[in-house]
Amino acid sequence: LRNLHLFAVILCGHFTEGSTFFSKEGVEGESKGGWYLRQILASGNFTAGRWASILAGHLNYQIEHHLFPTMPAWRYPKIAKSVQQ
Repeated sequence: LRNLHLFAVILCGHFTEGSTFFSKEGVEGESKGGWYLRQILASGNFTAGRWASILAGHLNYQIEHHLFPTMPAWRYPKIAKSVQQ
């Protein structure tokens, strides 16, 4: 059951409307700026209430997760507006 929940959360953050998919050849030798842009284009956030967000490990903030992979997940909601701008 836990794996099904995790699958659903990850699916919602990676296969959103407007997500871009990149080939392995398309990302070879990309710049650091290109890497950040790819993280934004290849993932997407989805809206969840406070408790749903907590239960999802704040992975509804998938863009923030990809841009700052070492940041604790509980901080994603706090930086989301800055990232969006």
